Amino acid sequence: MAALVVVIIAMIIFFIPLEQDDNVQITVIEESDSQPMEGATIKFYDEQNNLIMQSATNSQGTASFNLEPGKYTVRASYFGYDVTEKEIEVSDTPSSLNLGIKKESGNTCQEKWECEEWSDCAEGQKTRYCSDSNHCGTTKNKPDTKKNCKEIKECEISQDCKTSNNCIKSSCENEKCVHEMLTACVDGDNCCPAGCSKNTDTDCANSGASCSSDSDCPTKGNCIVVNCMNGACIYSELSQCINGDGCCPSNCDNTKDSDCSVSSSCSLDAECFDNTPCTKDLCSSGKCTNTPINTCSSTIDGCCPVSCNENNDADCGTCQTNEDCSDGDSCTIDSCTGYPLTCAYTPILLCESGDNCCPTGCTNQQTSPNYDSDCTQAGCSHYSDCNDHDSCTIDSCNLDTYTCEYTTITQCEDADGCCPSGCNIDTDTDCPFGVQCQNAAECETYYQPYPEYDCMTNIRCEDGNCNSDWKECGSSDGCCSPLCMDPEDDPDC
Repeated sequence: MAALVVVIIAMIIFFIPLEQDDNVQITVIEESDSQPMEGATIKFYDEQNNLIMQSATNSQGTASFNLEPGKYTVRASYFGYDVTEKEIEVSDTPSSLNLGIKKESGNTCQEKWECEEWSDCAEGQKTRYCSDSNHCGTTKNKPDTKKNCKEIKECEISQDCKTSNNCIKSSCENEKCVHEMLTACVDGDNCCPAGCSKNTDTDCANSGASCSSDSDCPTKGNCIVVNCMNGACIYSELSQCINGDGCCPSNCDNTKDSDCSVSSSCSLDAECFDNTPCTKDLCSSGKCTNTPINTCSSTIDGCCPVSCNENNDADCGTCQTNEDCSDGDSCTIDSCTGYPLTCAYTPILLCESGDNCCPTGCTNQQTSPNYDSDCTQAGCSHYSDCNDHDSCTIDSCNLDTYTCEYTTITQCEDADGCCPSGCNIDTDTDCPFGVQCQNAAECETYYQPYPEYDCMTNIRCEDGNCNSDWKECGSSDGCCSPLCMDPEDDPDC
């Protein structure tokens, strides 16, 4: 069993978006690089060390729980990693906790991910399948398997990014559009920036009507700033994304500026992305449209409409909560995880009391390093786990089934601690009986030459034959009785 390592990590308490009725969120990260650990096991214990709740983390390394207020011990484990433990106090306020885990010493498995080619765009997304050829069981270096087509490629040349505003310089860099507001007074670029006039920029010559103050100039919308300069109205377009000013500049969207809505001006579909998976975001005639998706699709588009299910939409999972995945097997952690949400069953491998599971290799032998109180049968990992204290059986552990096996000794063999049926002291020195006698004194005389004599007690003549008992195990009397072949049973052995 991996050594239990207690790692002290600061708890971060704040309001977070949890699943309905859940009040605690745990995130398990790889301690060396802070990457989330998918499939890690999280267990909660009360102050009496009783297992209260357990779950496995999703692809973001998180799992949510609904716990009564009180003090708990939370443990995070992952195959090939040390167990991390932390004591926490749960209140009515939703909270989250990051737990870092690190690899066991000697665990040097290196992930080797191999990915197929990206698929064609379908409903705005490309997908691919990736697998780890080294089967490390970790995903910290797993490449992306899903991308938004808009994120993959916005443009090829600068012309693809051009807007209707002459005072915005647009360029294509690394397949992404970059927009820059012109500020210099330059003749002939069809732009009259703020602060310029017809005296410093010929493009301002016909900017507007004559004026003596700003109030003399007619307004041209919330996104146009007007100034009276040198007797002429000068108009310039706002470019900063500022909430609440009534303007949505062409280089902003509703994720950057609260004034931008579904009717925002645009030149590319990418400018209309609203971060809502169940809308189709398009730029049509210079305006954004974000149309709700209500149709079930057999290809992944990031949306599972409310009227669809896993049978008719590729984005709909087979479950919503961990409870939907119960398989009735106490030796698996049942979780609803991944995308789309599907049931995952993680085998419990650690010998840990109180989780209602006795994994393969665990035993109810309290002296064994693999002790688990949930084991009702004497499972084993070593022959010493199978000692039945019967000198006439050969005790062994079957490592294929991790079960104890006992073979009865039937052969007369000296000094094996057993006197099988049909043997006597003449055929097996372990037998203290079988010699004819008239009284106990004859038996004492007969037995004295044998080294086993020191281990005999209650020597007697019984029914015309010598008989005796072996001394009990455990006493330091200089005798290793044939009943006590294990040093754990008798210090003289």
